[in-house]
Amino acid sequence: MKNFNNRIIVIAILATVFGTLSGVVGTIITRVYLLEDIFNLPLLGDINLSGGIDNNSGLIIRNAKKIVIEQNDKVDETVNNVKSGIIGIYEKIDKINVDSKKTPAAFIPSDYYDSKGEKGQGFIVTSDGWVVSNFIPDSYKNESATGTKEAIFKKYVVVSSDKKIHQVKNIIIDPLGKYAFWQIVASDLPVKRFVNQEDLKNGQLIVATNWDGEVLLSSIISKTENDNELIRSSDNFFAVIEIAEKSGSDFLEGFIFNLNSEIIGVINSDGQAELVSNLIPCMSCIFKTGKIAYPKFGANYIDLSRMFDSEKNNIGKGALIFPNKSGIAVVKGGSAGIAGLKEGDIILKINNTELNSDTSLSSQINKYLPGDELTVEYIRDNKTATVNVVLK
Repeated sequence: MKNFNNRIIVIAILATVFGTLSGVVGTIITRVYLLEDIFNLPLLGDINLSGGIDNNSGLIIRNAKKIVIEQNDKVDETVNNVKSGIIGIYEKIDKINVDSKKTPAAFIPSDYYDSKGEKGQGFIVTSDGWVVSNFIPDSYKNESATGTKEAIFKKYVVVSSDKKIHQVKNIIIDPLGKYAFWQIVASDLPVKRFVNQEDLKNGQLIVATNWDGEVLLSSIISKTENDNELIRSSDNFFAVIEIAEKSGSDFLEGFIFNLNSEIIGVINSDGQAELVSNLIPCMSCIFKTGKIAYPKFGANYIDLSRMFDSEKNNIGKGALIFPNKSGIAVVKGGSAGIAGLKEGDIILKINNTELNSDTSLSSQINKYLPGDELTVEYIRDNKTATVNVVLK
């Protein structure tokens, strides 16, 4: 009788356990095949960011693992796409001619370029052999004699990602001293599109990489122009972006791209990215005249998109021509002054492009060349007018 009672207890326990397990399995199956499709309820593996109080405040990220994998794949794809546009700069190796018939073949390390021994790096800007780098040979910076300069740049070679070695034809230094344009003997080089400042958004994902193949995934925190000064010069455009993940010293002179494999900027010693759009007038002038010249509009201004007052009518956009610390609003003999613009005028548009929080006066001037004629729309005495301005 005792054994019979024990068997009853065992059977009851087993029935309870199996019943519970079958309920769990049934619930999972129901969620997979019914609830997920019919009621769109989250499945195991979803990330629920709901606060649990307000049903409308919850955020559910579906297939989080898949999203991460796809992002990693996109980063890998970007790195593979952009590496062909990055070059290394090396000191030229002068090999000693040896008669291979008389001398046994031997591996001589000094006859080879060490991929980790570059003096600098750069990126390709034209298919016919122009590259930009912030590496400038010290002996070249202050040299003016053409023959001596040629002797200096011929001491270097440029190596592309396919390990082809290219001879240097010329180096032209940016007057601001930050970059040099290297002309090499090459053709059909791969070129990456430049990203304009207006196309960059805070929070946007970016990929940093360099000649050595190191990779950093980060995002844009902010964009700034000319150190965020209140009174700016129309002729002094220099934009940088702050990135969330600060790069180490190994990434200095490295490059930042968006996930469309388009180049955004170059990482400087402060860990910021200097936008390649800063270089647009340099490159355009080099290709047109063989020299570097920046466009000059000749005015100082305040960006009204950053100014407000609750008791006044806020325009919220445009560039107010305003005197700088030296009391100069319009440069004497400059393009703006010759065209008749003066202190107090509010410039609204340049060639029909509105000036606002994303588009400043200096960033627009920077897109043109000396000699270009611009149509400027402005307000004076509450009246709108237009005038043509020829850049110097």
